[in-house]
Amino acid sequence: RIEHAKYVRWIELDGNEDNIELPKTSMNEQRKKLLDDVDFVWDAVAHTWITRYEELCDFRRANGHCVVPRSNGRLGAWVEKMRIEHKKYNTLLTEENPNHSKLKTILTHDRVQKLNDIDFVWDVREKQFEQNLGELRIYKEMN
Repeated sequence: RIEHAKYVRWIELDGNEDNIELPKTSMNEQRKKLLDDVDFVWDAVAHTWITRYEELCDFRRANGHCVVPRSNGRLGAWVEKMRIEHKKYNTLLTEENPNHSKLKTILTHDRVQKLNDIDFVWDVREKQFEQNLGELRIYKEMN
């Protein structure tokens, strides 16, 4: 897949006829097919989300959990971003926030469900508290 920003901008300038903010240009079906033939990524946000999600699944298989350290490059940054996006997502679901109409998130119900299905940890501190409490209960029972 081609993700380079130079090419994305080139395609935007050549014409995204479905986007009413851009003028119609010479992007025709033949050109779209040629770009499809080189696996051009039409939706970079969705492509990046899927790519990072697959990396997270690989991380989980290798490590047994989804708590990716921030220092783990792009995946660590993406995981942190998903936690921030989840807070926005939850805010959008409630009527309590008067500014909720100004919020946008890349998370959808399906994406949240996919992350939940692999035991994604939305709140690392809460997860650590639960683990420590469990260990403390075991210690108490043994002593």
